[in-house]
Order: sequence, then C-alpha cells, then structure tokens
Amino acid sequence: MTAPKPSVPNPVSACDQTHDCLGGRVIYPAPADGLVESTMIESPCVKICTLDARSGLCLGCGRSIDEIARWGAMTAEERARIMRELPDRLARRDPAPAALG
Repeated sequence: MTAPKPSVPNPVSACDQTHDCLGGRVIYPAPADGLVESTMIESPCVKICTLDARSGLCLGCGRSIDEIARWGAMTAEERARIMRELPDRLARRDPAPAALG
C-alpha cells in the first residue's frame, strides 16, 4: 500500500485572482498532454497588493482595482497608457506617516 501524494494547489485556484500576485505571469491549467503554456505580460506589480481606501489605488503599483482585475485582458496599448500614468499617481499619493518616537 502506497501513501497518497501530498496535494499541491493549482496556481490558478490558489489565488483569488483579485490582484496580480503572479507578477505578470498568466498560468494555464495543464492540458491532458501535460504541457503547460505561459505568457509573460509586463506588469507594474511589486507584490504590495493593498488598496488605499481614500484613493482606491494600490499602494504598491498605483493601479485601481478595475485596472488590476482587467490587466491580462487589456490591449498592450491600454497597459502602456496606464504604465505611463503610474509614476504620477504614485507621486501624488499621501506621504507615509512619520514614525512615532
């Protein structure tokens, strides 16, 4: 009698897909032949996936929740336009609170 193999979560189902936690990688479930394809999509994600309640923008990358959710479905032109806007968005955010001493 052999012991059951440990369960390894599927990368697609392990994430709630509400943010770009895979760093721009689109991972497809393995087809029956076992081959897996991946496509690299440029992403501004820095893995600080926290939305600012006032602005609605991610504190890490500066995108809105809608932009994050639609990122993989956007055209390259849409993503490029948003990428150009991000430095200004991040510069306009409130400075970090001063450390209490």
